[in-house]
Amino acid sequence: MIIIYRHLPATSNSTFDEMEDDRTEFLVAAVNGGVDKVEVDAEREKETVIVIQGSFNQAALTANIFFNYQGSCVVCKGATTKRCQACADTTSGRPAPFYCGKEHQKEDWSQHKLSCLRTRISKFQKAYKNPRKPVDFLVKCIVEDVLPALDSPCYEVFGFSNCKTEREEANLLSLYVGLIKLLETDIDEVGEALEKGELAQLISKEYETLRPDPETRGEYFPWFQKNMHIVQVIPELV
Repeated sequence: MIIIYRHLPATSNSTFDEMEDDRTEFLVAAVNGGVDKVEVDAEREKETVIVIQGSFNQAALTANIFFNYQGSCVVCKGATTKRCQACADTTSGRPAPFYCGKEHQKEDWSQHKLSCLRTRISKFQKAYKNPRKPVDFLVKCIVEDVLPALDSPCYEVFGFSNCKTEREEANLLSLYVGLIKLLETDIDEVGEALEKGELAQLISKEYETLRPDPETRGEYFPWFQKNMHIVQVIPELV
């Protein structure tokens, strides 16, 4: 359960009616985004405080700048508003873990470092600077915004060889940009899914979980859903 407080401070040019209009518009978006319960907690002369009780959802994420979150410390389960700063500064849709203080954050680091945004960024940067695996070369293409060459280690295994046109190749690259750069999927997870032949499943899971509202998934995921065969690469016979 996450409680979200939104403050709408009045300015010299704003009226309470305008604030009410803004609040109503947000509440509609929140409900459509999957919030379980919305209540007006208090109304004051210079601000409106809204308490939303529900799942961590896309409607909240799109307005991240307006919120202060309250949750439970991962270690002691005590109420706190402090979160991992690296993970909090993201719009990927991944919830940042809560900690009551530095002591419990350090205690949990051995577990959290495996998924922390800082770790994922570090992997991304190393992959770009010194590409070795196919997923590293995909990262290089993403950073440089170029399609992989025919002889690139990522060209065949990531499905580019199955594309019939350059437009399809561009769509596929944009899909991976969304997966790795915007949704911040761990590149090790991408590599493991590739090795297991589960890349299509990973792409679907990440987009559908982190972007529950279909309107926030962009144009390339719907294209992928109609062309999933492109990334379902069949290994060669030995």
